[in-house]
Amino acid sequence: MTTETKIRTAPNSKESEMMVLGCMLTSLNSLQEASEGLDDSDFYFTEHKIIFQSLKKSHKNGKPADVHLICEDLKAQDKLKSVGGVSYIVTLAQYAGTSAYIEEYIDIVKNKALLREILYVSQESEKAALEDPENASHLLDELGIKVKSLESRQGKKIPIIDTSERLKREDGFLSKYRGQKYLGLRVKTIEEFNENFLGLRGLMLLAAAPNVGKTALTVQTAIEVLLTEKEACLAYFSLEMSEEQIFRRMLLNLSGLNLEARSSKLWTMKVTPLSLH
Repeated sequence: MTTETKIRTAPNSKESEMMVLGCMLTSLNSLQEASEGLDDSDFYFTEHKIIFQSLKKSHKNGKPADVHLICEDLKAQDKLKSVGGVSYIVTLAQYAGTSAYIEEYIDIVKNKALLREILYVSQESEKAALEDPENASHLLDELGIKVKSLESRQGKKIPIIDTSERLKREDGFLSKYRGQKYLGLRVKTIEEFNENFLGLRGLMLLAAAPNVGKTALTVQTAIEVLLTEKEACLAYFSLEMSEEQIFRRMLLNLSGLNLEARSSKLWTMKVTPLSLH
């Protein structure tokens, strides 16, 4: 009797990884989308990890990234040959062509990465359980923590920015507004807030579960401050939403349209954020 042995590999999609890298090489928008939505650990193939690291570094430093520039960067790191040389970088760019579906490719790569992590967690848990530990509850708690960690990573990854460094960069902008007093500013449409917190004052931290209206509340408050306070100056930073998304929310708030009414023409128009002086 002959037994056919099937070799099983961890979930991956080489084609999708190639498409992501190819799109990053040929499109600034794709470079930004993938750099902010993926980590090198999401890639299964080592050569793809290395190429992605180079592309992401270029994006982070505000530099352009094309076939020639990435090849030069990899050559300087003595890694060009290990990823397949110039010919493979060119192949990636040609493979992607002018594709505009970067979001779909990113989702596939992230999904495969998540499956690999699930597989790893399950294998580690199986190994630990086979050792027949005395405290099974402790093992279950550890498994729960790992599963929660995986769940939290399903969404888009948000880059962590050192707040103190960001404030230093904005120091020049904020310095001319120091000394102005807005303590106790009343938010007219939210009476319960005024009664319980005596209006906006000092440094306030708003925290809540996802999708319960934190952004909606802060956007509404920001608009009211600008409309009701003649000398108000407001800077709105978001690590989760783009400038265009925040501006659309402001337009919806001012227009009175339902935020969920995505069929509205407002969602299909091209929005150019305005500068307030």
